[in-house]
Amino acid sequence: MKVGSYAAGLGIVAGGWAAVAGFLLNSEAFRPQCHLDTCAAVPSWYSAAIGTLGGLVFLGSLAGLVGPKRAYYLEGGAATAVVILLLGVWGEIEALYYWSILVPALLTAVLAVAAARSKTGMSEQSNPMNLPVFG
Repeated sequence: MKVGSYAAGLGIVAGGWAAVAGFLLNSEAFRPQCHLDTCAAVPSWYSAAIGTLGGLVFLGSLAGLVGPKRAYYLEGGAATAVVILLLGVWGEIEALYYWSILVPALLTAVLAVAAARSKTGMSEQSNPMNLPVFG
């Protein structure tokens, strides 16, 4: 498989989970993910930003899978923004919940940039139409 397929597959999973996790962090029913003494330290816009960026990662990976390779830059940029937001609240969210968003987002950012920069065309030297002519 190509790097783009891996980036798109991981982006769909990571973006979908980040979007759901942003909703769960905001939901009162799932407040155990936030430590009781530091719950107030997480900004109110944080969960909406994580959810929105997760949706952008998801959409960017779908667009990169079926559309132009430049869409992987959207996926990588949004995944990087998720990582930066998560690093801003280091230690204030339950560790398993935190790492389950951070690790896929970080891997998605790396794979998306690799997919956007990968060369899928055939070089002139290895093109089968460029055969030597014996005269």
